[in-house]
Amino acid sequence: MATDLERQEQIKNDGEQVKHETVHIIGASVQKHQQIDVPTGISTGVDFDNKNQYLRERTREAIFKYRDDRGLTFRNQDRLRQDIKPIDEFPNGYPKLAAVESCDDNFLIYKKFKLVRNRVLLALQDEILVLQDDLTNLDDHHKKSDPARLYSRRRDDNVSTKRRDLLAKGEKLLLRYDKLLQGIYQMGQLEIPSERNQRSLHNIIHNGGLQTQSESEWITDRYDLAALAPNQERSSLNAFVEEFPKRVVSRSFAARLFRTEDQRRRTGGEDINLYSRDRIDAVTNALVTFIATLLLLVPIGILYLTNAQPILQLVVILCFTQLFGICIATLTKARKQDVFSATAAYTAVLVVFLANSTSFVP
Repeated sequence: MATDLERQEQIKNDGEQVKHETVHIIGASVQKHQQIDVPTGISTGVDFDNKNQYLRERTREAIFKYRDDRGLTFRNQDRLRQDIKPIDEFPNGYPKLAAVESCDDNFLIYKKFKLVRNRVLLALQDEILVLQDDLTNLDDHHKKSDPARLYSRRRDDNVSTKRRDLLAKGEKLLLRYDKLLQGIYQMGQLEIPSERNQRSLHNIIHNGGLQTQSESEWITDRYDLAALAPNQERSSLNAFVEEFPKRVVSRSFAARLFRTEDQRRRTGGEDINLYSRDRIDAVTNALVTFIATLLLLVPIGILYLTNAQPILQLVVILCFTQLFGICIATLTKARKQDVFSATAAYTAVLVVFLANSTSFVP
């Protein structure tokens, strides 16, 4: 406790010292420059409007110099630059493969070994079945020869330890069986990777020669793979937003649009495209908002223009309701009940508008 109090007191004293020294530097800077003329843009390379602006600039430089000399940090400092080692600096082979899988959660893909797990589980299951038959046969034998042993464990152990040995063996087998069964269950809860993520990692491994041909076959069976990172919600619209700039403009344009600076530094010179999901989602949300606005305003405009044609108005409502439901089902990850509820609400809006606009017809 005393050490903590001393540390807090030392931090407080250091803070006060920094405060006083900073104020001293500011005052010295101001006093130094009060007696000189403001330099022109020719000598400094920067145009200053007045003397106060020049003094503020010099004071700011003095503060940051003081901070850098003493390793201090301030609240309003620049964003911390991440210490990132580019992928191309790792040796080829397993080191670079580990770096690739570490650079993005979508690459955390490993084999489940479902076949081997099931073979081991089935073999262990049969061992337990054999032991169960041995116990049953032993019980049947003692039922005829010495029934008292079935009523007293102590008497049975005094006569022979065969039953106890079988139970001890069964306990060990069941512990292994339960552990393996639980592992298979947990493995089954892991999602399989998306086909897109599997193909991306497959191309990186094979095109980069990160594993030998025989050791890289593990990634070819998608349904025996486990994605450690849960598959983030991706709709067809997200995929369209990500692929459209690459196919219509260029891959470099898509990289500038969707990649962050940290992602560029992490990939280095490797031909690996890491895209920021936040940026993709931002573009997707803007596009969804635009589509939703059109799906609402266009039919309302048509209904307004066809006010005296009820049959045509009903056709418009039917067509746009179908279009809205299709957009919700295909462009988003909405569940069936959500699609139904959204479509019903959309239809209600159009019907209410139709009823209100019809009431004003003379």
